[in-house]
Amino acid sequence: MAIVIDPKRTMSSGKVEIGCFRTFPESYVAELEKNGSTAIGSNSLVPLEKLEDFGIHCYKYYQLEHSFFKS
Repeated sequence: MAIVIDPKRTMSSGKVEIGCFRTFPESYVAELEKNGSTAIGSNSLVPLEKLEDFGIHCYKYYQLEHSFFKS
């Protein structure tokens, strides 16, 4: 699992830009690669317009919903 803070978007928007991600199990990724259902193509897990944002390994992880608060 990863929590990612985008410094460029945070600086340009003036608010903290956070993303939370979790990797798929290795067996799931191996099955996708075996079937040819990776990041690029008609069976894509990520829309093509988001591919640049998620990177070449985007079929190995997925984004989680998140919320945070200050106390």
